[in-house]
Amino acid sequence: MLLRILDLYSGIGGFSLAFERVNPEAFRTHAFCEIDKHAQQVLRKHWPLTPIFEDITKLNGNIFRNRIDIICGGSPCQDVSIAGKQKGLVDENGEITRSGLWVHYKRIIEEIRPKYVIIENVANLRNKGLATFIKDLSEIGYDCEWEIISARDVGAPHLRERIWIVAYPSNANNFRFWPIFTTQEEKSEWWTKTASKFGTWWETEPEICRVANGLSGQMERNRREQIKRLGNAIVPSIVEIIAQRILEIENGYK
Repeated sequence: MLLRILDLYSGIGGFSLAFERVNPEAFRTHAFCEIDKHAQQVLRKHWPLTPIFEDITKLNGNIFRNRIDIICGGSPCQDVSIAGKQKGLVDENGEITRSGLWVHYKRIIEEIRPKYVIIENVANLRNKGLATFIKDLSEIGYDCEWEIISARDVGAPHLRERIWIVAYPSNANNFRFWPIFTTQEEKSEWWTKTASKFGTWWETEPEICRVANGLSGQMERNRREQIKRLGNAIVPSIVEIIAQRILEIENGYK
């Protein structure tokens, strides 16, 4: 069994890294789509043979029809995050914002019609676009489940709450992707226990790597770029749990 992945809004490749860590024989990234030049450099280093498409607004999903099983990606969050102006998916003039690039994510899903779609965004999407996402997915024939999962829930030392949406064709056999949680504590306990199966976190970096500390200007700039890419990245441990669940479903365990 090989499940082929289209990794959108790829960043530094957190989704693809997680899938490969679960089972490199079962998951393979077919292509990336990422506009940031620095992130592209990271992708080329770790996936030198995987093509990178740059502009999602020009990406034609039809070229991947019948060749992609999973579409994943964390669409832009700038306009729905509480750290920004919270314009939403469209601004006061009715113009599509950066977060409104969701329309192209939706378009590509409809063109390809994969088995699974995995979407990550900031938790405030609940108030600034989640209803639109669910409505749009329903209109193109997809059901979905969503959860707010924290990095802390999978063993990280920081909070980093994010919304995770998993969608699948509406005509799929009835099943739940995730268990039904009755309390927040029950949900956190399940994610923590499940994540523990996938290994441990990296140790904290030494202090010299955190700030300039007298390092050269170029090293400092590189460090800032690294922090920025990591700040925009997803938590791979969460995707590992999702990937494992996909394998269970594909192997007939519901």
